[in-house]
Amino acid sequence: MKQFENHLTLHLYRKDEVLGALRWSLINRNISESIYWGLELFDSDMEDDALKMLECIWITEIGFTSVSLLSRILDIYKTGELDRDSWISLLYSISQVRGRDSSLLYLLIRGANEPTSWSPRFHHSKLYDTIQNAVEDTLFRGKLLEAWLLARALSSDDQWTILNKLTNPYTQRKQVLLKLRESNMSDLIQRAIAFILASLQDPLWQMVPFLDRELPSEVKIAIEEWDSEESLRKRRVYKIRPEALLYLTERSQQSQLDSSEIDIQENLLETLLESPYWSEIFKEYMAEDQWKSDSYKEMFYETYFASDIPDEWSSEDREKSHGRGLGRTLEVALSRFIDAIFQRSKTLQIWNYVKLANYDDTQEWDAMYDNLRLKVQENLEPQLPLKPIKKTFEIV
Repeated sequence: MKQFENHLTLHLYRKDEVLGALRWSLINRNISESIYWGLELFDSDMEDDALKMLECIWITEIGFTSVSLLSRILDIYKTGELDRDSWISLLYSISQVRGRDSSLLYLLIRGANEPTSWSPRFHHSKLYDTIQNAVEDTLFRGKLLEAWLLARALSSDDQWTILNKLTNPYTQRKQVLLKLRESNMSDLIQRAIAFILASLQDPLWQMVPFLDRELPSEVKIAIEEWDSEESLRKRRVYKIRPEALLYLTERSQQSQLDSSEIDIQENLLETLLESPYWSEIFKEYMAEDQWKSDSYKEMFYETYFASDIPDEWSSEDREKSHGRGLGRTLEVALSRFIDAIFQRSKTLQIWNYVKLANYDDTQEWDAMYDNLRLKVQENLEPQLPLKPIKKTFEIV
């Protein structure tokens, strides 16, 4: 079961919902909301989670339409440096990316769902005496899907040996691979990216420049207004859209009859204490979850909720961050989530999209592939050597 973090942000939004809102805004190219939700995460000391979401967006929906965006994210991981202005610039640039490529997601799904009894049926002219030979040749010839399915039988080290050999002659691809290897992306995701890099032919390879663009004046003004607003309630400009809740949040599965508003009404203090951002603030006013004194309690509420305590907010104000659930099961939510991705994006045109049923949680990629390796190996090795299959034409 997917685990959600409902820690409250600076302005009392739920963390998982702000991440979902950031994703929705970026893929729909909504500049103002993208920057708003991105700043909500940054100002709440949740930039690591925000970066993971940008990585997820690249993997699932931007992909190889902007490799330079991936390179930018990897640079931030490596240096650990990210200031507020650079973060705003990054969000704005991502919101302007028009291309949509879900090849990487499709590759991961197909590999996880293709039966371990799968055998190669593609035409080839070489005799493959080892699985390594088969993977290297198919990848070299651009048969990405076949190479990926065959490689499920190989260890990570064997796969990297092949990938390094095929990408080494290409400077740009090699640079991206080096950054990948230094990143904290999972080894499986790194390999999937490298497989696509290795399979691309030179005419298809484009290192699209990633340009820092000047913010529109209206966005600059909006940021200044947000930053100058002292009232916590009034600083809550946007409402979490229902579309942003699907699959990625706890409210996606929560019943439509139940509301999460209790967290900021009856249980406000308890909810704040459970949130890392607010627990740091409480260190000045509390000791061992107890107010240092009544005067410290008054100081806290006067500082952060002056005449503006959430249980006194209107329903409209509360529902910007809390409310009723969507009532979707995890399976239904995930199916619709993935369907929506493929409806608005494309792949590298090396396969047709096939709807996949009974798919498990995407957080389990590595475990799923680890479980497949020996089974695929046991199926393929008895078939070696894989004999050449040539196309034949009959004249009738």
